[in-house]
Amino acid sequence: MNKTILLGGPDSYFSSKTLKLFFYSIGLIQLILAGLELYSKSDSFLGLSWLALGVFYFFYGYVIYSETPISPKITITDSEVKFKNTVLKNFTKLDWADIALIDFGSFEIEFQLKNGNKKFKYDSNADVSLEIKKSIRQVADEKGIEISGG
Repeated sequence: MNKTILLGGPDSYFSSKTLKLFFYSIGLIQLILAGLELYSKSDSFLGLSWLALGVFYFFYGYVIYSETPISPKITITDSEVKFKNTVLKNFTKLDWADIALIDFGSFEIEFQLKNGNKKFKYDSNADVSLEIKKSIRQVADEKGIEISGG
């Protein structure tokens, strides 16, 4: 198994696809407004502000809701589980062989390792959380790892 699940943004009533389209649209609108403003007045503060906002919203939609190396995500393979819950943080990798117990909580997973514990908290929506837990449960069952909670 090799599965990557994007965490997306904080809990929302909308799907990741809808939110990605929303941020792309807002970014595009801001870029169009910036272009119009800068075309009519070559050095407008308002135009430069719209340009900065347009780039920010477009970049945010791309990074958070697309699979990029810096996107918050969890990757589950047959040999390890890797998670990253923020853009600026590095991956945390855990080998399945080191995991003794997995405890599912509400938007968190605690891995009891042979040499300590590791807790993974994440912001996402309920559908993504269920997909993460289902995928981890599937591999953990194959590996004979005990699971409690969620």
